[in-house]
Amino acid sequence: MTVILELLSVNRLKRELNQVLRKLSRGNPDVYIISLKGQRVAYLVAPDLFQAGMHTVDHVALDETLRKMRNSPQENQSESL
Repeated sequence: MTVILELLSVNRLKRELNQVLRKLSRGNPDVYIISLKGQRVAYLVAPDLFQAGMHTVDHVALDETLRKMRNSPQENQSESL
């Protein structure tokens, strides 16, 4: 999956907010990188890309929890009591 990025200043975002939101809803670009005085300060992400990222985070958290449970069976037994 190719992610399309666009750099946008805060001032431009203020002027073009409606257009930016419409473009994001269509997924072109997928992510706006918002800058203030040349520094990245925020990201605006298309909803489908955000959902996919959250799905990945959920799986990573689940995998980490399962790994911890496998590595410390005694703690798990005491927690379940």
